[in-house]
Amino acid sequence: MKYRIEQRDEMEFAGLVFRTTSTGGVNLKVIPQFWVDKHKDGSVAKLAQFCGPMGMLGICYDYKPEDNSFAYAIAVERGIKSLKDFPQGCQLIKVPAATYAVFECRGPMPQAIQDLWKQIYTDWFPASEYEHAGTPDFEVYPDQDDPAITENSPNYRSEVWIPIKKKAKG
Repeated sequence: MKYRIEQRDEMEFAGLVFRTTSTGGVNLKVIPQFWVDKHKDGSVAKLAQFCGPMGMLGICYDYKPEDNSFAYAIAVERGIKSLKDFPQGCQLIKVPAATYAVFECRGPMPQAIQDLWKQIYTDWFPASEYEHAGTPDFEVYPDQDDPAITENSPNYRSEVWIPIKKKAKG
C-alpha cells in the first residue's frame, strides 16, 4: 500500500453534513448517495467554487461508539472565508492537529476508496506500529493531473487521511 506520514496543524473546513452509521455497512451505501444527491441539487458545484489546495473532501467525524454513528461532510478548506460565504447549510468542521497516514487511491469511485478503507483496516493497521488516533479522518479528492480523468476512470486519484498514533506497548 502506497502511503506517507504527514503532520498537520489544526484545519478548518466548511461542508454539507449528515449523520450515518457503519452498522451493517449502511455508510457504504448512503455516503455515495449523499454525493449523488448533492451533485444533482448543485450543492457540490457551489462548494467546489471554494476549493483550496486539497480539493474536495469527505470528512468523517463526531463518532458515537454507542450506536456506531458518525457525521459525514462533503467539504472544502475554509481558508479565510466566513462560514456565511459558503453555500447555505454548510457547517464549520474543526479538525485538530494530528499526524496522518495518507494513503493514495487509484480507481473508479466509490468502489476504489471503499476497497482502500477496508484494506487499511484489515491489512495495514494490524501489521503497522500505529492505531487510529480517534480524531476525524477524511478522503481527499484533488484536482486530477488530466482534466479528462473523471471519478469513473481507473486512473482517478484520491487519498485517505487517517490520524494515527503509535500503538501502546502491550
